[in-house]
Amino acid sequence: MVDIIDWKYKEELGNRLSVIRKKNKMNQIHLADFLAVPISKISKWECGQNIPSLDIILKISEFYKIEPYYFLGNIGMDVYKEATKTPCRRGRKLSYIIKAWKSNDNVQSISLDDYLLQNRHLPNHIISKQKYFRENLSGTDFSGVDLTGIVFRNNKMNEVNFEKANLTDSMLYFNDLNGVKFKNTELVRTQIKSSEMHHLSFIDTRLADVIISTKKLTTSIFRNCTFENVIFKSGDVSGISFDGQSFNNVKFEGTIFSNTTFRGATLKNVTFLSSFAIKKKYYKTIKTVCFKGAKMDKKTYLSLKSVAANLEEVMIID
Repeated sequence: MVDIIDWKYKEELGNRLSVIRKKNKMNQIHLADFLAVPISKISKWECGQNIPSLDIILKISEFYKIEPYYFLGNIGMDVYKEATKTPCRRGRKLSYIIKAWKSNDNVQSISLDDYLLQNRHLPNHIISKQKYFRENLSGTDFSGVDLTGIVFRNNKMNEVNFEKANLTDSMLYFNDLNGVKFKNTELVRTQIKSSEMHHLSFIDTRLADVIISTKKLTTSIFRNCTFENVIFKSGDVSGISFDGQSFNNVKFEGTIFSNTTFRGATLKNVTFLSSFAIKKKYYKTIKTVCFKGAKMDKKTYLSLKSVAANLEEVMIID
Protein backbone atom coordinates (compact mmCIF):
# COMPACT_ATOMS: atom_id res chain seq x y z
CA MET A 1 0.00 0.00 0.00
CA VAL A 2 1.47 3.33 -0.99
CA ASP A 3 2.06 6.05 1.60
CA ILE A 4 -0.36 8.34 -0.21
CA ILE A 5 -2.03 9.14 3.12
CA ASP A 6 0.43 10.38 5.72
CA TRP A 7 1.40 8.56 8.88
CA LYS A 8 -0.55 10.88 11.18
CA TYR A 9 -3.84 10.11 9.43
CA LYS A 10 -3.13 6.38 9.30
CA GLU A 11 -2.32 6.36 13.01
CA GLU A 12 -5.60 8.13 13.83
CA LEU A 13 -7.55 5.75 11.59
CA GLY A 14 -5.90 2.79 13.32
CA ASN A 15 -6.80 4.17 16.74
CA ARG A 16 -10.45 4.52 15.74
CA LEU A 17 -10.58 0.99 14.39
CA SER A 18 -9.16 -0.30 17.65
CA VAL A 19 -11.48 1.79 19.84
CA ILE A 20 -14.68 0.79 18.04
CA ARG A 21 -13.66 -2.88 18.05
CA LYS A 22 -12.98 -2.91 21.78
CA LYS A 23 -16.13 -0.91 22.47
CA ASN A 24 -18.10 -3.72 20.83
CA LYS A 25 -16.17 -6.30 22.88
CA MET A 26 -14.53 -7.97 19.91
CA ASN A 27 -10.96 -9.17 19.66
CA GLN A 28 -8.86 -9.03 16.51
CA ILE A 29 -9.55 -12.70 15.74
CA HIS A 30 -13.33 -12.13 15.70
CA LEU A 31 -13.00 -9.08 13.44
CA ALA A 32 -10.62 -10.90 11.10
CA ASP A 33 -13.08 -13.80 10.79
CA PHE A 34 -15.95 -11.40 10.03
CA LEU A 35 -13.96 -9.58 7.34
CA ALA A 36 -12.37 -12.80 6.02
CA VAL A 37 -8.87 -11.36 6.26
CA PRO A 38 -5.72 -12.52 8.10
CA ILE A 39 -5.40 -11.30 11.68
CA SER A 40 -2.08 -9.71 10.73
CA LYS A 41 -3.97 -7.20 8.57
CA ILE A 42 -6.13 -6.14 11.51
CA SER A 43 -3.00 -5.61 13.57
CA LYS A 44 -1.30 -3.53 10.85
CA TRP A 45 -4.42 -1.39 10.36
CA GLU A 46 -4.76 -0.66 14.06
CA CYS A 47 -1.11 0.25 14.59
CA GLY A 48 -1.11 2.55 11.54
CA GLN A 49 1.26 0.53 9.37
CA ASN A 50 -1.33 0.16 6.64
CA ILE A 51 -4.89 1.18 5.77
CA PRO A 52 -7.88 -0.95 4.76
CA SER A 53 -9.66 -0.55 1.43
CA LEU A 54 -12.80 1.56 1.16
CA ASP A 55 -14.90 -1.61 0.85
CA ILE A 56 -13.56 -2.81 4.20
CA ILE A 57 -14.26 0.58 5.79
CA LEU A 58 -17.85 0.48 4.54
CA LYS A 59 -18.28 -3.10 5.74
CA ILE A 60 -16.97 -2.27 9.22
CA SER A 61 -19.13 0.86 9.39
CA GLU A 62 -22.25 -1.10 8.46
CA PHE A 63 -21.44 -3.83 10.98
CA TYR A 64 -20.90 -1.38 13.84
CA LYS A 65 -23.79 0.85 12.66
CA ILE A 66 -21.70 4.02 12.39
CA GLU A 67 -21.02 6.51 9.60
CA PRO A 68 -17.97 5.80 7.39
CA TYR A 69 -16.71 9.31 8.05
CA TYR A 70 -15.97 8.26 11.61
CA PHE A 71 -12.95 6.55 10.02
CA LEU A 72 -12.42 8.68 6.92
CA GLY A 73 -12.35 12.03 8.71
CA ASN A 74 -11.89 14.90 6.26
CA ILE A 75 -10.82 12.64 3.39
CA GLY A 76 -13.62 12.01 0.92
CA MET A 77 -14.55 8.53 -0.28
CA ASP A 78 -13.27 9.13 -3.81
CA VAL A 79 -9.88 10.34 -2.56
CA TYR A 80 -9.61 7.46 -0.11
CA LYS A 81 -10.54 4.91 -2.76
CA GLU A 82 -7.96 6.32 -5.17
CA ALA A 83 -5.32 6.31 -2.44
CA THR A 84 -5.85 2.69 -1.50
CA LYS A 85 -5.75 1.36 -5.06
CA THR A 86 -2.60 3.25 -6.11
CA PRO A 87 0.27 0.79 -6.64
CA CYS A 88 3.32 0.97 -4.42
CA ARG A 89 6.10 3.13 -5.82
CA ARG A 90 8.87 1.98 -3.50
CA GLY A 91 12.18 1.93 -5.37
CA ARG A 92 10.85 4.02 -8.27
CA LYS A 93 12.01 7.52 -9.00
CA LEU A 94 10.01 10.21 -7.22
CA SER A 95 9.39 13.02 -9.70
CA TYR A 96 6.43 14.84 -8.20
CA ILE A 97 6.51 18.52 -7.42
CA ILE A 98 5.61 19.25 -3.81
CA LYS A 99 4.03 22.63 -3.23
CA ALA A 100 4.27 24.17 0.24
CA TRP A 101 1.83 26.77 1.58
CA LYS A 102 2.33 30.16 -0.02
CA SER A 103 0.51 33.44 0.49
CA ASN A 104 0.92 36.55 -1.67
CA ASP A 105 3.96 34.89 -3.27
CA ASN A 106 5.78 34.93 0.08
CA VAL A 107 7.15 31.63 1.33
CA GLN A 108 5.87 30.89 4.83
CA SER A 109 7.48 28.60 7.34
CA ILE A 110 5.44 25.47 8.03
CA SER A 111 6.05 22.32 9.99
CA LEU A 112 6.84 19.03 8.28
CA ASP A 113 3.61 17.53 9.62
CA ASP A 114 1.51 20.36 8.17
CA TYR A 115 3.44 20.08 4.93
CA LEU A 116 2.54 16.40 4.65
CA LEU A 117 -1.09 17.05 5.52
CA GLN A 118 -1.28 19.46 2.59
CA ASN A 119 0.30 16.93 0.24
CA ARG A 120 -1.55 13.70 0.94
CA HIS A 121 -1.67 12.95 -2.78
CA LEU A 122 2.09 12.53 -2.90
CA PRO A 123 3.50 8.98 -2.67
CA ASN A 124 6.60 10.30 -0.95
CA HIS A 125 7.51 7.61 1.59
CA ILE A 126 8.26 10.14 4.31
CA ILE A 127 8.27 8.57 7.75
CA SER A 128 7.61 11.71 9.72
CA LYS A 129 8.11 10.20 13.17
CA GLN A 130 11.64 9.21 12.23
CA LYS A 131 11.97 12.08 9.74
CA TYR A 132 13.54 9.74 7.24
CA PHE A 133 13.30 10.29 3.48
CA ARG A 134 14.45 7.34 1.38
CA GLU A 135 13.44 8.09 -2.24
CA ASN A 136 15.18 9.71 -5.19
CA LEU A 137 14.12 13.35 -5.47
CA SER A 138 13.69 15.39 -8.64
CA GLY A 139 12.16 18.85 -8.89
CA THR A 140 10.87 18.72 -5.31
CA ASP A 141 10.02 22.04 -3.64
CA PHE A 142 10.74 22.15 0.11
CA SER A 143 10.63 25.96 0.26
CA GLY A 144 9.67 27.25 3.71
CA VAL A 145 9.46 23.78 5.26
CA ASP A 146 10.85 23.01 8.72
CA LEU A 147 13.00 19.92 8.10
CA THR A 148 14.80 20.00 11.45
CA GLY A 149 16.36 16.63 12.25
CA ILE A 150 15.42 15.00 8.94
CA VAL A 151 17.59 12.37 7.27
CA PHE A 152 17.72 12.16 3.47
CA ARG A 153 19.36 8.91 2.40
CA ASN A 154 18.83 8.57 -1.32
CA ASN A 155 20.64 7.76 -4.55
CA LYS A 156 20.01 11.05 -6.35
CA MET A 157 18.71 14.54 -5.66
CA ASN A 158 18.15 16.74 -8.71
CA GLU A 159 16.78 20.30 -8.97
CA VAL A 160 15.44 20.36 -5.41
CA ASN A 161 14.56 23.69 -3.78
CA PHE A 162 15.33 24.34 -0.09
CA GLU A 163 14.64 28.10 -0.15
CA LYS A 164 13.88 29.38 3.39
CA ALA A 165 13.82 25.79 4.64
CA ASN A 166 15.21 24.80 8.04
CA LEU A 167 17.77 22.01 7.83
CA THR A 168 19.09 22.21 11.39
CA ASP A 169 20.52 18.95 12.80
CA SER A 170 19.88 17.22 9.46
CA MET A 171 21.70 14.78 7.19
CA LEU A 172 21.72 14.69 3.39
CA TYR A 173 23.39 11.54 2.05
CA PHE A 174 23.42 10.96 -1.73
CA ASN A 175 25.38 9.36 -4.51
CA ASP A 176 24.66 12.34 -6.76
CA LEU A 177 23.64 15.88 -5.81
CA ASN A 178 22.81 18.10 -8.78
CA GLY A 179 21.13 21.48 -9.22
CA VAL A 180 20.03 21.80 -5.59
CA LYS A 181 19.13 25.31 -4.40
CA PHE A 182 19.76 26.69 -0.91
CA LYS A 183 18.58 30.29 -0.49
CA ASN A 184 17.99 31.92 2.91
CA THR A 185 18.30 28.38 4.22
CA GLU A 186 19.14 27.39 7.80
CA LEU A 187 22.07 24.97 7.61
CA VAL A 188 23.16 24.38 11.20
CA ARG A 189 24.82 21.22 12.55
CA THR A 190 24.07 19.56 9.23
CA GLN A 191 25.98 16.98 7.19
CA ILE A 192 25.88 17.00 3.39
CA LYS A 193 27.51 13.97 1.83
CA SER A 194 27.56 12.94 -1.82
CA SER A 195 29.99 11.25 -4.17
CA GLU A 196 29.56 14.15 -6.57
CA MET A 197 28.04 17.63 -6.24
CA HIS A 198 27.31 19.69 -9.35
CA HIS A 199 25.57 23.02 -10.02
CA LEU A 200 24.59 23.66 -6.40
CA SER A 201 23.42 27.12 -5.39
CA PHE A 202 24.03 28.65 -1.95
CA ILE A 203 22.62 32.19 -1.76
CA ASP A 204 22.13 34.37 1.36
CA THR A 205 22.73 31.29 3.47
CA ARG A 206 24.59 30.79 6.74
CA LEU A 207 26.41 27.50 7.18
CA ALA A 208 27.33 26.79 10.81
CA ASP A 209 28.84 23.57 12.17
CA VAL A 210 28.35 21.96 8.77
CA ILE A 211 30.33 19.10 7.21
CA ILE A 212 30.39 18.88 3.41
CA SER A 213 31.87 15.62 2.13
CA THR A 214 32.32 14.86 -1.56
CA LYS A 215 34.82 13.48 -4.05
CA LYS A 216 33.99 16.18 -6.58
CA LEU A 217 32.47 19.68 -6.22
CA THR A 218 32.02 21.55 -9.50
CA THR A 219 30.36 24.63 -11.03
CA SER A 220 28.42 25.65 -7.95
CA ILE A 221 27.39 29.13 -6.83
CA PHE A 222 28.16 30.67 -3.43
CA ARG A 223 26.76 34.18 -3.02
CA ASN A 224 26.53 36.25 0.16
CA CYS A 225 27.19 33.24 2.40
CA THR A 226 28.91 32.90 5.76
CA PHE A 227 30.81 29.77 6.77
CA GLU A 228 31.32 29.16 10.50
CA ASN A 229 32.96 25.99 11.85
CA VAL A 230 32.59 24.30 8.47
CA ILE A 231 34.62 21.32 7.27
CA PHE A 232 35.03 20.66 3.54
CA LYS A 233 36.08 17.04 3.09
CA SER A 234 36.42 17.45 -0.63
CA GLY A 235 38.50 15.82 -3.33
CA ASP A 236 38.44 17.87 -6.53
CA VAL A 237 36.97 21.38 -6.28
CA SER A 238 36.65 22.92 -9.73
CA GLY A 239 35.05 26.02 -11.21
CA ILE A 240 33.95 27.42 -7.85
CA SER A 241 33.80 31.12 -6.96
CA PHE A 242 34.06 31.85 -3.24
CA ASP A 243 34.46 35.55 -4.05
CA GLY A 244 33.28 37.86 -1.27
CA GLN A 245 32.27 35.05 1.09
CA SER A 246 33.06 35.03 4.81
CA PHE A 247 34.96 32.08 6.33
CA ASN A 248 35.55 31.63 10.06
CA ASN A 249 37.17 28.50 11.50
CA VAL A 250 36.88 26.54 8.25
CA LYS A 251 38.92 23.51 7.19
CA PHE A 252 39.52 22.34 3.64
CA GLU A 253 40.65 18.76 4.13
CA GLY A 254 42.35 16.96 1.25
CA THR A 255 41.06 19.41 -1.34
CA ILE A 256 42.52 19.76 -4.84
CA PHE A 257 41.54 23.18 -6.22
CA SER A 258 41.29 24.15 -9.89
CA ASN A 259 39.71 27.24 -11.46
CA THR A 260 38.69 28.36 -7.97
CA THR A 261 38.72 31.93 -6.64
CA PHE A 262 38.53 33.63 -3.24
CA ARG A 263 38.61 37.24 -4.51
CA GLY A 264 37.64 39.72 -1.79
CA ALA A 265 36.75 36.93 0.64
CA THR A 266 37.33 37.20 4.38
CA LEU A 267 39.18 34.23 5.86
CA LYS A 268 39.82 33.78 9.58
CA ASN A 269 41.34 30.65 11.06
CA VAL A 270 40.99 28.84 7.73
CA THR A 271 43.15 25.75 7.20
CA PHE A 272 44.12 24.53 3.74
CA LEU A 273 47.00 22.29 4.75
CA SER A 274 46.19 18.60 5.25
CA SER A 275 47.81 15.20 4.89
CA PHE A 276 46.85 15.34 1.22
CA ALA A 277 48.92 18.48 0.74
CA ILE A 278 52.17 16.53 0.60
CA LYS A 279 51.24 15.35 -2.89
CA LYS A 280 52.79 17.31 -5.74
CA LYS A 281 49.40 17.79 -7.40
CA TYR A 282 48.21 19.86 -4.44
CA TYR A 283 51.18 22.22 -4.61
CA LYS A 284 50.66 22.61 -8.33
CA THR A 285 46.94 23.40 -8.17
CA ILE A 286 46.94 25.67 -5.09
CA LYS A 287 49.10 28.11 -7.08
CA THR A 288 46.23 28.53 -9.56
CA VAL A 289 43.77 29.66 -6.87
CA CYS A 290 43.15 33.41 -6.91
CA PHE A 291 43.13 35.22 -3.53
CA LYS A 292 43.27 38.73 -5.00
CA GLY A 293 41.84 41.29 -2.56
CA ALA A 294 41.15 38.66 0.11
CA LYS A 295 41.39 39.56 3.79
CA MET A 296 42.84 36.94 6.10
CA ASP A 297 44.31 36.57 9.56
CA LYS A 298 47.92 35.61 10.10
CA LYS A 299 47.14 31.94 10.80
CA THR A 300 45.33 31.55 7.48
CA TYR A 301 48.08 33.43 5.68
CA LEU A 302 50.78 31.15 7.06
CA SER A 303 48.71 28.06 6.23
CA LEU A 304 48.43 29.14 2.60
CA LYS A 305 52.03 30.30 2.40
CA SER A 306 53.22 26.87 3.55
CA VAL A 307 51.66 25.32 0.44
CA ALA A 308 53.06 28.00 -1.88
CA ALA A 309 49.77 29.79 -2.62
CA ASN A 310 49.93 33.11 -4.49
CA LEU A 311 49.32 35.74 -1.79
CA GLU A 312 50.72 38.86 -3.46
CA GLU A 313 47.53 40.92 -3.25
CA VAL A 314 46.00 39.91 0.08
CA MET A 315 45.45 41.92 3.24
CA ILE A 316 46.38 40.56 6.66
CA ILE A 317 43.85 41.44 9.38
CA ASP A 318 43.54 40.78 13.11
